[in-house]
Amino acid sequence: MFTIPLNLYIVLPLLLAQYVLARIWGRGLGKCGSGVTGNGVLAGIGWGAIAAFCGIYWMNYLWHSGNLLPHPVVPILSDVLLLIIVIPLIEEFLFRGVVFTWLARYFRTIAVIIIISVLFVITHPDDQLLLLVFVVNIICGVARYFTGSFASSWICRMIYNSTIFLLLTFPAYFINNHKFIYLPLIFGILLLLIQLRKIKQKE
Repeated sequence: MFTIPLNLYIVLPLLLAQYVLARIWGRGLGKCGSGVTGNGVLAGIGWGAIAAFCGIYWMNYLWHSGNLLPHPVVPILSDVLLLIIVIPLIEEFLFRGVVFTWLARYFRTIAVIIIISVLFVITHPDDQLLLLVFVVNIICGVARYFTGSFASSWICRMIYNSTIFLLLTFPAYFINNHKFIYLPLIFGILLLLIQLRKIKQKE
């Protein structure tokens, strides 16, 4: 009998909720240059899926190398809302909203993305996650650049933070599930290809 893994029951509602939030955000703040279009939502989810792959891959590496022991965390609703929605919104507004816009006046885009990623790493010191945090911020910076809105990088961060939350809450479902590791990567690439095709069709 075919059964759906537990992690999908959690991931799919989270993705749906994040999509709805992103659409509401886009309608409310689109005129301010902070909104996100349908393609921007698609890009945010696509880049977020790739960031999720990085998170799953790195955490599995830490677990298998013995650098990090998988201890299930008991989730608290207030912590979940802060981790997945509120904190990413505040940080993305500051880093890839205010700071990105200001730095873009003086530096090239690639330099701005790298500078902000380094600043983020400095403000989130963790030796074991140092490289992961840097890479994920590069991905968020790319999402911000290609869509012109930090709302896309916010979606990306929400998905990444959701993944880390799931990894810490249900480590047993991810440790040896090698097939699941590459699903977010494939999903993200497909979404970005779809978005690219839509942009070319408009041109």
